[in-house]
Amino acid sequence: KKAEVAMEMSDLVVYCQPRSKEKDRFGYNYKEIRSFVENKIPGKSRTKDFLQYNRKALSRIYPKGQRVESSNYDPYPLWAVGCHMVALNFQTAKYTQLNSALFSLNGCTGYVLQPELMRSDLQVIAARHLPKPGRSIASPFVEVELCGHTEEKFKTIVYDNGLNPVWKTPAEPIMFTVYEPELTFVRFVVNEEDMFSDPNFLAQATFPVKGLRSYRSVPLKNGYSENLELASLLVHIDVKQAG
Repeated sequence: KKAEVAMEMSDLVVYCQPRSKEKDRFGYNYKEIRSFVENKIPGKSRTKDFLQYNRKALSRIYPKGQRVESSNYDPYPLWAVGCHMVALNFQTAKYTQLNSALFSLNGCTGYVLQPELMRSDLQVIAARHLPKPGRSIASPFVEVELCGHTEEKFKTIVYDNGLNPVWKTPAEPIMFTVYEPELTFVRFVVNEEDMFSDPNFLAQATFPVKGLRSYRSVPLKNGYSENLELASLLVHIDVKQAG
């Protein structure tokens, strides 16, 4: 039975036709969408087919039902093969930080394009108004990790000043090789070294490599991506085309 819908409403709706997951082949149709549970996505032997499908039609990935504690899977490999909707459990932190970072590009429109081979230099210069763990003087340091094609990381030297720390310029610039800049993220994690030299989390910031250029004041957030008032890092990133 067909229902009558006002033309004004019909013009606002984007229709997608759900399709079953065919084992032997992928059909291509711009209006279709297929949903896959995370542990039932096409295997490595079909990566090329899956990528080709995602150029023509839509795919949606969702967490398996066994994640009763609302843990998450890594969305990056799925973004790398062009999956359009990678559903995550928002009750847990790290991978939702990557999701927020990816879709902060392009004016938060929810649409991002895909990449070139690049290389970038990165320097953490200073911080201000870092959150304090209790009444003690913080000894903050920053860990910088590249989330994406590789899991490269480096750490600044500890400086015994929690209010406005300034870190020395390294003799050699820190260099990361970035293969897919639109799907690679820089994650800054500010820790405080306690009396036993163990790290205690203070703040973090996660941004797409593509979204940071030259000198930037990077606003810091807590582990749940909530803003920390006035807290920020001063960083410098220089991106060059490789080769």
